[in-house]
Amino acid sequence: MSTLKEKAVNGVIWSVAERFGNQGIQFIIGLILARLLMPEDYGLIGMLLVFISIAQVFVEGGFSAALIRKSEPTNRDYSTVFWFNLVVAFVFYVIIFLCSPLISEFYQEPLLAPLAKVVALNIIISAFGIIQKTILTKQLDFKSQAKVNLSSIIISGVIGVVCAWQGLGVWALVVQNLSKNILMNIGFWILSSWRPMPIFSERSFKELFGFGSKLLASALINAVSENLYAIIIGKLYNAKSLGFYTRANQFQKLPVSSIYGAIGAVTYPVLAKLQHNNDQLKEGYRSMFRIVAFTLFPVMTILGVVAEPLIRVVLTEKWLPCVTLLQILCIEGAFYPLQAINLDLLKVKGRSDLFLKLEVIKQFFTVLTIVVFFRWGVYGLVWGLIALSIVCYYINTFYSKRLLDYGIIDQIKDLLVFIFMNGLMLLFLLGLKYIITNNMFQLIILPPVGVLFYAVLSNLFKVKELVTLREIFMKLVSKKRVTAL
Repeated sequence: MSTLKEKAVNGVIWSVAERFGNQGIQFIIGLILARLLMPEDYGLIGMLLVFISIAQVFVEGGFSAALIRKSEPTNRDYSTVFWFNLVVAFVFYVIIFLCSPLISEFYQEPLLAPLAKVVALNIIISAFGIIQKTILTKQLDFKSQAKVNLSSIIISGVIGVVCAWQGLGVWALVVQNLSKNILMNIGFWILSSWRPMPIFSERSFKELFGFGSKLLASALINAVSENLYAIIIGKLYNAKSLGFYTRANQFQKLPVSSIYGAIGAVTYPVLAKLQHNNDQLKEGYRSMFRIVAFTLFPVMTILGVVAEPLIRVVLTEKWLPCVTLLQILCIEGAFYPLQAINLDLLKVKGRSDLFLKLEVIKQFFTVLTIVVFFRWGVYGLVWGLIALSIVCYYINTFYSKRLLDYGIIDQIKDLLVFIFMNGLMLLFLLGLKYIITNNMFQLIILPPVGVLFYAVLSNLFKVKELVTLREIFMKLVSKKRVTAL
Protein backbone atom coordinates (compact mmCIF):
# COMPACT_ATOMS: atom_id res chain seq x y z
CA MET A 1 0.00 0.00 0.00
CA SER A 2 2.84 2.37 0.85
CA THR A 3 4.40 1.70 -2.54
CA LEU A 4 1.11 2.44 -4.25
CA LYS A 5 0.72 5.63 -2.23
CA GLU A 6 4.26 6.70 -3.15
CA LYS A 7 3.55 6.08 -6.83
CA ALA A 8 0.30 8.01 -6.53
CA VAL A 9 2.00 11.03 -4.94
CA ASN A 10 4.75 10.99 -7.57
CA GLY A 11 2.10 10.62 -10.23
CA VAL A 12 0.16 13.60 -8.91
CA ILE A 13 3.32 15.71 -8.85
CA TRP A 14 4.19 14.97 -12.47
CA SER A 15 0.58 15.06 -13.58
CA VAL A 16 0.10 18.48 -11.99
CA ALA A 17 3.37 19.69 -13.52
CA GLU A 18 2.27 18.39 -16.91
CA ARG A 19 -1.26 19.79 -16.77
CA PHE A 20 -0.32 23.21 -15.45
CA GLY A 21 2.71 23.40 -17.70
CA ASN A 22 0.64 22.42 -20.71
CA GLN A 23 -2.26 24.67 -19.87
CA GLY A 24 0.02 27.56 -18.94
CA ILE A 25 1.92 27.40 -22.22
CA GLN A 26 -1.28 26.89 -24.22
CA PHE A 27 -2.79 29.83 -22.37
CA ILE A 28 0.09 32.13 -23.34
CA ILE A 29 0.07 30.89 -26.93
CA GLY A 30 -3.70 31.26 -27.03
CA LEU A 31 -3.47 34.85 -25.87
CA ILE A 32 -0.99 35.69 -28.62
CA LEU A 33 -3.15 33.99 -31.24
CA ALA A 34 -6.31 35.67 -29.97
CA ARG A 35 -4.71 39.08 -30.47
CA LEU A 36 -3.67 38.14 -34.01
CA LEU A 37 -6.87 36.36 -35.04
CA MET A 38 -10.58 37.23 -35.00
CA PRO A 39 -13.46 35.70 -32.99
CA GLU A 40 -14.86 34.30 -36.24
CA ASP A 41 -11.73 32.16 -36.71
CA TYR A 42 -12.31 30.44 -33.37
CA GLY A 43 -15.98 30.08 -34.20
CA LEU A 44 -15.22 28.19 -37.42
CA ILE A 45 -12.94 25.75 -35.58
CA GLY A 46 -15.59 25.38 -32.88
CA MET A 47 -18.11 24.29 -35.50
CA LEU A 48 -15.79 21.54 -36.73
CA LEU A 49 -14.68 20.30 -33.31
CA VAL A 50 -18.20 19.02 -32.74
CA PHE A 51 -17.74 16.38 -35.43
CA ILE A 52 -14.08 15.69 -34.60
CA SER A 53 -14.89 15.11 -30.91
CA ILE A 54 -17.63 12.63 -31.73
CA ALA A 55 -15.38 10.76 -34.17
CA GLN A 56 -12.56 10.53 -31.62
CA VAL A 57 -14.95 9.03 -29.08
CA PHE A 58 -15.62 6.17 -31.51
CA VAL A 59 -11.89 5.76 -32.17
CA GLU A 60 -10.99 5.43 -28.50
CA GLY A 61 -14.07 3.27 -27.91
CA GLY A 62 -13.72 3.15 -24.12
CA PHE A 63 -10.80 0.73 -24.51
CA SER A 64 -8.28 2.92 -22.68
CA ALA A 65 -10.33 2.80 -19.48
CA ALA A 66 -10.84 -0.94 -19.94
CA LEU A 67 -7.10 -1.55 -20.37
CA ILE A 68 -6.23 0.59 -17.35
CA ARG A 69 -8.78 -1.24 -15.23
CA LYS A 70 -7.61 -4.70 -16.33
CA SER A 71 -5.03 -6.09 -13.91
CA GLU A 72 -2.63 -7.69 -16.40
CA PRO A 73 -3.41 -6.76 -20.03
CA THR A 74 -1.38 -8.73 -22.57
CA ASN A 75 0.43 -7.60 -25.69
CA ARG A 76 -2.37 -9.29 -27.61
CA ASP A 77 -4.88 -7.01 -25.84
CA TYR A 78 -2.90 -3.89 -26.65
CA SER A 79 -2.37 -4.88 -30.31
CA THR A 80 -6.04 -5.71 -30.78
CA VAL A 81 -7.11 -2.31 -29.50
CA PHE A 82 -4.41 -0.53 -31.52
CA TRP A 83 -5.58 -1.98 -34.85
CA PHE A 84 -9.23 -1.40 -33.99
CA ASN A 85 -8.53 2.26 -33.17
CA LEU A 86 -6.64 2.75 -36.42
CA VAL A 87 -9.29 1.20 -38.65
CA VAL A 88 -12.10 3.18 -37.02
CA ALA A 89 -10.05 6.37 -37.35
CA PHE A 90 -9.65 5.89 -41.11
CA VAL A 91 -13.36 5.11 -41.50
CA PHE A 92 -14.42 8.28 -39.71
CA TYR A 93 -11.93 10.41 -41.61
CA VAL A 94 -13.46 9.22 -44.88
CA ILE A 95 -16.97 9.94 -43.55
CA ILE A 96 -16.07 13.50 -42.54
CA PHE A 97 -14.18 14.05 -45.80
CA LEU A 98 -17.22 13.03 -47.85
CA CYS A 99 -19.65 14.95 -45.63
CA SER A 100 -17.62 18.17 -45.53
CA PRO A 101 -19.87 19.91 -48.13
CA LEU A 102 -22.92 19.06 -46.01
CA ILE A 103 -21.25 20.48 -42.90
CA SER A 104 -20.48 23.67 -44.80
CA GLU A 105 -24.06 23.89 -46.04
CA PHE A 106 -25.51 23.24 -42.57
CA TYR A 107 -23.70 26.23 -41.06
CA GLN A 108 -23.82 28.33 -44.24
CA GLU A 109 -20.02 28.76 -44.04
CA PRO A 110 -18.23 27.91 -47.36
CA LEU A 111 -14.78 27.75 -45.74
CA LEU A 112 -15.83 24.82 -43.54
CA ALA A 113 -15.62 22.30 -46.42
CA PRO A 114 -11.84 22.53 -47.00
CA LEU A 115 -11.23 23.08 -43.27
CA ALA A 116 -13.04 19.87 -42.34
CA LYS A 117 -10.93 17.76 -44.72
CA VAL A 118 -7.70 18.95 -43.10
CA VAL A 119 -8.80 19.20 -39.45
CA ALA A 120 -10.19 15.65 -39.57
CA LEU A 121 -6.63 14.33 -40.10
CA ASN A 122 -6.27 14.72 -36.33
CA ILE A 123 -8.52 11.68 -35.92
CA ILE A 124 -6.01 9.40 -37.69
CA ILE A 125 -2.97 11.01 -36.10
CA SER A 126 -4.36 10.63 -32.56
CA ALA A 127 -5.20 6.95 -33.11
CA PHE A 128 -1.52 6.08 -33.50
CA GLY A 129 -0.63 7.09 -29.93
CA ILE A 130 -3.62 6.03 -27.81
CA ILE A 131 -2.11 2.73 -26.64
CA GLN A 132 1.31 4.22 -25.86
CA LYS A 133 -0.33 6.87 -23.71
CA THR A 134 -2.58 4.29 -22.04
CA ILE A 135 0.42 2.16 -21.09
CA LEU A 136 2.25 5.16 -19.62
CA THR A 137 -0.87 6.10 -17.64
CA LYS A 138 -1.32 2.55 -16.34
CA GLN A 139 2.31 2.61 -15.18
CA LEU A 140 1.70 6.02 -13.55
CA ASP A 141 4.52 7.35 -15.73
CA PHE A 142 3.35 10.93 -15.99
CA LYS A 143 6.93 12.21 -16.17
CA SER A 144 7.34 10.88 -19.71
CA GLN A 145 3.95 12.24 -20.71
CA ALA A 146 4.88 15.65 -19.34
CA LYS A 147 8.05 15.76 -21.44
CA VAL A 148 6.22 14.81 -24.62
CA ASN A 149 3.26 17.12 -24.12
CA LEU A 150 5.23 20.19 -23.08
CA SER A 151 7.71 19.98 -25.96
CA SER A 152 4.92 19.34 -28.48
CA ILE A 153 2.85 22.28 -27.28
CA ILE A 154 5.79 24.70 -27.33
CA ILE A 155 6.94 23.78 -30.84
CA SER A 156 3.42 23.69 -32.32
CA GLY A 157 2.58 26.94 -30.55
CA VAL A 158 5.50 28.71 -32.18
CA ILE A 159 4.43 27.31 -35.54
CA GLY A 160 0.86 28.52 -35.00
CA VAL A 161 1.92 32.02 -33.98
CA VAL A 162 4.20 32.35 -37.02
CA CYS A 163 1.35 31.26 -39.30
CA ALA A 164 -1.03 33.76 -37.68
CA TRP A 165 1.60 36.51 -37.99
CA GLN A 166 1.85 35.72 -41.70
CA GLY A 167 -1.88 36.32 -42.07
CA LEU A 168 -3.11 32.74 -42.50
CA GLY A 169 -6.13 33.41 -40.26
CA VAL A 170 -8.09 30.32 -39.21
CA TRP A 171 -5.55 28.07 -40.95
CA ALA A 172 -3.01 29.06 -38.28
CA LEU A 173 -5.18 27.26 -35.71
CA VAL A 174 -5.41 24.22 -38.00
CA VAL A 175 -1.65 24.01 -38.53
CA GLN A 176 -0.99 24.46 -34.82
CA ASN A 177 -3.34 21.63 -33.85
CA LEU A 178 -2.06 19.22 -36.50
CA SER A 179 1.59 19.82 -35.67
CA LYS A 180 0.90 19.37 -31.94
CA ASN A 181 -0.74 15.96 -32.47
CA ILE A 182 1.98 14.79 -34.84
CA LEU A 183 4.79 15.77 -32.48
CA MET A 184 2.97 14.33 -29.47
CA ASN A 185 2.45 10.92 -31.04
CA ILE A 186 6.02 10.77 -32.30
CA GLY A 187 7.13 11.47 -28.73
CA PHE A 188 4.95 8.70 -27.29
CA TRP A 189 6.39 6.21 -29.78
CA ILE A 190 9.94 7.23 -28.91
CA LEU A 191 9.47 6.99 -25.13
CA SER A 192 7.31 3.86 -25.12
CA SER A 193 8.96 0.51 -25.82
CA TRP A 194 5.67 -1.10 -26.81
CA ARG A 195 5.12 -1.87 -30.50
CA PRO A 196 1.96 -3.40 -32.04
CA MET A 197 2.00 -6.98 -33.25
CA PRO A 198 0.23 -7.92 -36.50
CA ILE A 199 -2.58 -9.72 -34.64
CA PHE A 200 -6.21 -9.11 -33.80
CA SER A 201 -7.74 -11.25 -31.06
CA GLU A 202 -11.50 -11.64 -31.15
CA ARG A 203 -11.41 -12.88 -27.56
CA SER A 204 -9.52 -9.82 -26.33
CA PHE A 205 -11.83 -7.53 -28.26
CA LYS A 206 -14.98 -9.06 -26.78
CA GLU A 207 -13.58 -8.97 -23.24
CA LEU A 208 -12.47 -5.32 -23.39
CA PHE A 209 -15.46 -4.21 -25.43
CA GLY A 210 -17.81 -5.72 -22.87
CA PHE A 211 -16.69 -3.08 -20.39
CA GLY A 212 -15.62 -0.39 -22.84
CA SER A 213 -18.73 -0.46 -25.05
CA LYS A 214 -20.87 1.09 -22.33
CA LEU A 215 -18.22 3.72 -21.70
CA LEU A 216 -18.14 4.31 -25.45
CA ALA A 217 -21.88 4.89 -25.53
CA SER A 218 -21.62 7.12 -22.46
CA ALA A 219 -18.72 9.11 -23.94
CA LEU A 220 -20.59 9.47 -27.22
CA ILE A 221 -23.66 10.82 -25.45
CA ASN A 222 -21.47 13.12 -23.37
CA ALA A 223 -19.57 14.37 -26.45
CA VAL A 224 -22.83 15.19 -28.21
CA SER A 225 -24.10 16.89 -25.07
CA GLU A 226 -20.96 18.99 -24.53
CA ASN A 227 -20.89 20.06 -28.16
CA LEU A 228 -24.61 20.58 -28.48
CA TYR A 229 -24.22 24.15 -27.29
CA ALA A 230 -21.65 24.83 -30.00
CA ILE A 231 -23.99 23.36 -32.61
CA ILE A 232 -26.95 25.47 -31.40
CA ILE A 233 -24.93 28.70 -31.13
CA GLY A 234 -23.22 28.17 -34.49
CA LYS A 235 -26.48 27.34 -36.25
CA LEU A 236 -28.91 29.83 -34.63
CA TYR A 237 -26.50 32.74 -34.31
CA ASN A 238 -23.16 33.06 -36.15
CA ALA A 239 -19.47 32.17 -36.10
CA LYS A 240 -18.63 35.34 -34.17
CA SER A 241 -21.01 34.47 -31.31
CA LEU A 242 -19.61 30.94 -31.24
CA GLY A 243 -16.10 32.42 -31.20
CA PHE A 244 -16.92 34.43 -28.07
CA TYR A 245 -18.43 31.38 -26.38
CA THR A 246 -15.48 29.18 -27.41
CA ARG A 247 -12.93 31.67 -26.08
CA ALA A 248 -14.77 32.10 -22.76
CA ASN A 249 -15.13 28.34 -22.44
CA GLN A 250 -11.40 27.86 -23.07
CA PHE A 251 -10.56 30.29 -20.26
CA GLN A 252 -12.86 28.41 -17.91
CA LYS A 253 -11.61 24.99 -18.98
CA LEU A 254 -8.00 25.98 -18.29
CA PRO A 255 -8.14 25.60 -14.48
CA VAL A 256 -10.84 22.91 -14.57
CA SER A 257 -8.91 20.56 -16.85
CA SER A 258 -5.61 21.37 -15.13
CA ILE A 259 -6.79 20.62 -11.60
CA TYR A 260 -9.31 17.85 -12.12
CA GLY A 261 -7.43 16.43 -15.09
CA ALA A 262 -4.15 16.21 -13.17
CA ILE A 263 -5.67 14.60 -10.08
CA GLY A 264 -8.15 12.42 -11.94
CA ALA A 265 -5.54 11.05 -14.34
CA VAL A 266 -3.59 9.64 -11.39
CA THR A 267 -6.40 8.64 -9.04
CA TYR A 268 -8.33 6.53 -11.55
CA PRO A 269 -5.58 3.90 -12.05
CA VAL A 270 -4.73 4.09 -8.33
CA LEU A 271 -8.33 3.70 -7.15
CA ALA A 272 -8.82 0.93 -9.72
CA LYS A 273 -6.28 -1.10 -7.72
CA LEU A 274 -8.43 -0.62 -4.60
CA GLN A 275 -11.74 -1.50 -6.24
CA HIS A 276 -12.29 -4.56 -4.02
CA ASN A 277 -11.54 -2.77 -0.72
CA ASN A 278 -14.44 -0.43 -0.04
CA ASP A 279 -12.93 1.15 3.08
CA GLN A 280 -9.70 2.18 1.36
CA LEU A 281 -11.58 3.09 -1.81
CA LYS A 282 -13.94 5.39 0.08
CA GLU A 283 -11.04 7.06 1.88
CA GLY A 284 -9.17 7.66 -1.37
CA TYR A 285 -12.30 8.74 -3.22
CA ARG A 286 -13.29 11.21 -0.52
CA SER A 287 -9.76 12.66 -0.39
CA MET A 288 -9.86 13.18 -4.15
CA PHE A 289 -13.26 14.85 -3.93
CA ARG A 290 -12.18 17.27 -1.20
CA ILE A 291 -8.84 18.24 -2.72
CA VAL A 292 -10.43 18.97 -6.12
CA ALA A 293 -13.05 21.19 -4.47
CA PHE A 294 -10.46 22.86 -2.23
CA THR A 295 -8.25 23.84 -5.16
CA LEU A 296 -10.83 24.48 -7.87
CA PHE A 297 -13.38 26.61 -6.00
CA PRO A 298 -11.03 29.52 -5.24
CA VAL A 299 -9.56 29.46 -8.75
CA MET A 300 -13.03 29.76 -10.27
CA THR A 301 -13.92 32.54 -7.84
CA ILE A 302 -10.79 34.54 -8.62
CA LEU A 303 -11.19 34.00 -12.37
CA GLY A 304 -14.76 35.30 -12.21
CA VAL A 305 -13.69 38.41 -10.32
CA VAL A 306 -10.85 39.31 -12.70
CA ALA A 307 -12.70 38.29 -15.89
CA GLU A 308 -13.18 41.85 -17.15
CA PRO A 309 -9.64 43.18 -16.58
CA LEU A 310 -8.28 39.89 -17.93
CA ILE A 311 -10.19 40.19 -21.21
CA ARG A 312 -9.53 43.94 -21.56
CA VAL A 313 -5.81 43.79 -20.89
CA VAL A 314 -4.91 40.47 -22.48
CA LEU A 315 -7.30 40.02 -25.40
CA THR A 316 -8.24 43.66 -26.12
CA GLU A 317 -11.66 45.28 -26.49
CA LYS A 318 -12.77 43.12 -29.43
CA TRP A 319 -13.25 40.18 -27.03
CA LEU A 320 -15.30 42.03 -24.36
CA PRO A 321 -18.51 40.01 -24.98
CA CYS A 322 -16.55 37.10 -23.43
CA VAL A 323 -16.60 38.69 -19.97
CA THR A 324 -20.16 37.87 -18.90
CA LEU A 325 -19.98 34.45 -20.56
CA LEU A 326 -16.77 33.66 -18.67
CA GLN A 327 -18.22 34.76 -15.32
CA ILE A 328 -21.26 32.54 -15.77
CA LEU A 329 -19.12 29.62 -16.92
CA CYS A 330 -16.96 29.94 -13.79
CA ILE A 331 -19.97 28.95 -11.71
CA GLU A 332 -20.64 25.98 -13.97
CA GLY A 333 -16.95 25.04 -13.89
CA ALA A 334 -17.04 24.54 -10.13
CA PHE A 335 -19.74 21.89 -10.48
CA TYR A 336 -18.39 19.90 -13.41
CA PRO A 337 -15.52 18.07 -11.62
CA LEU A 338 -17.81 17.17 -8.73
CA GLN A 339 -20.26 15.37 -10.98
CA ALA A 340 -17.41 13.81 -13.00
CA ILE A 341 -15.77 12.40 -9.86
CA ASN A 342 -18.97 10.58 -9.00
CA LEU A 343 -18.99 8.99 -12.46
CA ASP A 344 -15.35 7.93 -12.06
CA LEU A 345 -16.42 5.76 -9.13
CA LEU A 346 -18.68 3.74 -11.43
CA LYS A 347 -15.76 3.10 -13.79
CA VAL A 348 -13.57 1.99 -10.90
CA LYS A 349 -16.28 -0.38 -9.73
CA GLY A 350 -16.69 -1.76 -13.23
CA ARG A 351 -20.30 -0.56 -13.45
CA SER A 352 -20.16 0.88 -16.93
CA ASP A 353 -23.83 -0.12 -17.28
CA LEU A 354 -24.80 2.37 -14.58
CA PHE A 355 -22.43 4.91 -16.11
CA LEU A 356 -24.35 4.66 -19.38
CA LYS A 357 -27.71 4.79 -17.63
CA LEU A 358 -26.84 8.06 -15.89
CA GLU A 359 -25.57 9.61 -19.12
CA VAL A 360 -28.84 8.80 -20.88
CA ILE A 361 -30.85 10.36 -18.06
CA LYS A 362 -28.70 13.49 -18.10
CA GLN A 363 -29.15 13.98 -21.83
CA PHE A 364 -32.88 14.31 -21.33
CA PHE A 365 -32.21 17.23 -18.99
CA THR A 366 -29.64 18.67 -21.43
CA VAL A 367 -32.18 18.86 -24.23
CA LEU A 368 -34.80 20.20 -21.82
CA THR A 369 -32.39 22.93 -20.69
CA ILE A 370 -31.69 24.04 -24.26
CA VAL A 371 -35.41 24.10 -25.12
CA VAL A 372 -36.13 26.26 -22.06
CA PHE A 373 -33.18 28.66 -22.19
CA PHE A 374 -32.35 29.18 -25.89
CA ARG A 375 -34.96 31.93 -26.25
CA TRP A 376 -32.72 34.22 -24.16
CA GLY A 377 -29.80 33.91 -26.57
CA VAL A 378 -26.25 32.80 -25.87
CA TYR A 379 -26.29 34.19 -22.32
CA GLY A 380 -29.51 32.32 -21.57
CA LEU A 381 -28.02 29.07 -22.82
CA VAL A 382 -24.96 29.50 -20.62
CA TRP A 383 -27.11 30.25 -17.54
CA GLY A 384 -28.91 27.03 -18.37
CA LEU A 385 -25.60 25.19 -18.02
CA ILE A 386 -25.53 26.06 -14.32
CA ALA A 387 -29.00 24.63 -13.75
CA LEU A 388 -27.99 21.56 -15.74
CA SER A 389 -24.77 21.07 -13.72
CA ILE A 390 -26.67 21.16 -10.42
CA VAL A 391 -29.18 18.59 -11.67
CA CYS A 392 -26.42 16.33 -13.06
CA TYR A 393 -24.47 16.51 -9.82
CA TYR A 394 -27.52 15.38 -7.87
CA ILE A 395 -28.16 12.52 -10.31
CA ASN A 396 -24.55 11.32 -10.29
CA THR A 397 -24.40 11.05 -6.50
CA PHE A 398 -27.20 8.46 -6.42
CA TYR A 399 -24.93 5.47 -7.02
CA SER A 400 -22.09 6.93 -4.98
CA LYS A 401 -24.37 6.52 -2.00
CA ARG A 402 -25.38 3.00 -2.96
CA LEU A 403 -21.92 1.67 -3.88
CA LEU A 404 -19.72 3.50 -1.38
CA ASP A 405 -22.07 5.10 1.16
CA TYR A 406 -20.85 8.56 0.16
CA GLY A 407 -23.93 10.33 -1.15
CA ILE A 408 -24.90 13.93 -1.73
CA ILE A 409 -25.52 14.76 1.96
CA ASP A 410 -22.04 13.61 3.00
CA GLN A 411 -20.49 15.34 0.00
CA ILE A 412 -22.21 18.65 0.71
CA LYS A 413 -21.04 18.45 4.33
CA ASP A 414 -17.49 18.12 3.02
CA LEU A 415 -18.03 21.10 0.71
CA LEU A 416 -19.55 23.51 3.25
CA VAL A 417 -16.26 24.79 4.62
CA PHE A 418 -14.93 25.44 1.09
CA ILE A 419 -18.14 27.22 0.06
CA PHE A 420 -18.01 29.41 3.15
CA MET A 421 -14.34 30.31 2.65
CA ASN A 422 -14.94 31.16 -1.01
CA GLY A 423 -17.90 33.34 -0.08
CA LEU A 424 -15.69 35.34 2.28
CA MET A 425 -12.94 35.58 -0.33
CA LEU A 426 -15.42 36.74 -2.99
CA LEU A 427 -16.69 39.57 -0.80
CA PHE A 428 -13.14 40.58 0.07
CA LEU A 429 -12.00 40.64 -3.57
CA LEU A 430 -15.06 42.54 -4.78
CA GLY A 431 -14.40 45.20 -2.13
CA LEU A 432 -10.77 45.40 -3.16
CA LYS A 433 -11.76 45.57 -6.82
CA TYR A 434 -14.03 48.52 -6.05
CA ILE A 435 -11.05 50.36 -4.50
CA ILE A 436 -8.56 49.45 -7.27
CA THR A 437 -10.04 50.84 -10.48
CA ASN A 438 -7.11 50.33 -12.88
CA ASN A 439 -7.56 47.15 -14.95
CA MET A 440 -3.86 46.27 -15.00
CA PHE A 441 -3.52 46.71 -11.24
CA GLN A 442 -6.64 44.60 -10.67
CA LEU A 443 -5.17 41.82 -12.78
CA ILE A 444 -1.81 41.96 -11.00
CA ILE A 445 -3.00 42.41 -7.40
CA LEU A 446 -6.30 40.56 -6.98
CA PRO A 447 -5.24 36.93 -7.82
CA PRO A 448 -2.25 36.67 -5.42
CA VAL A 449 -4.12 38.54 -2.67
CA GLY A 450 -7.06 36.18 -3.14
CA VAL A 451 -4.81 33.12 -2.89
CA LEU A 452 -3.16 34.49 0.26
CA PHE A 453 -6.53 35.32 1.82
CA TYR A 454 -7.80 31.81 1.04
CA ALA A 455 -4.66 30.22 2.50
CA VAL A 456 -5.07 32.21 5.71
CA LEU A 457 -8.71 31.10 5.98
CA SER A 458 -7.69 27.48 5.31
CA ASN A 459 -5.12 27.67 8.08
CA LEU A 460 -7.64 29.32 10.40
CA PHE A 461 -10.24 26.61 9.76
CA LYS A 462 -7.55 23.89 9.92
CA VAL A 463 -8.33 22.51 6.47
CA LYS A 464 -6.18 19.40 6.04
CA GLU A 465 -6.06 19.75 2.25
CA LEU A 466 -3.80 22.77 2.71
CA VAL A 467 -1.30 20.52 4.49
CA THR A 468 -1.57 17.89 1.75
CA LEU A 469 -0.86 20.42 -0.99
CA ARG A 470 2.01 21.88 1.00
CA GLU A 471 3.57 18.40 1.34
CA ILE A 472 3.21 17.76 -2.40
CA PHE A 473 4.71 21.16 -3.18
CA MET A 474 7.67 20.59 -0.85
CA LYS A 475 8.29 17.18 -2.39
CA LEU A 476 8.18 18.72 -5.86
CA VAL A 477 10.71 21.38 -4.79
CA SER A 478 12.99 18.75 -3.25
CA LYS A 479 12.85 16.70 -6.46
CA LYS A 480 13.90 19.73 -8.48
CA ARG A 481 16.82 20.36 -6.11
CA VAL A 482 17.99 16.77 -6.39
CA THR A 483 17.72 16.94 -10.18
CA ALA A 484 19.68 20.19 -10.24
CA LEU A 485 22.47 18.64 -8.14
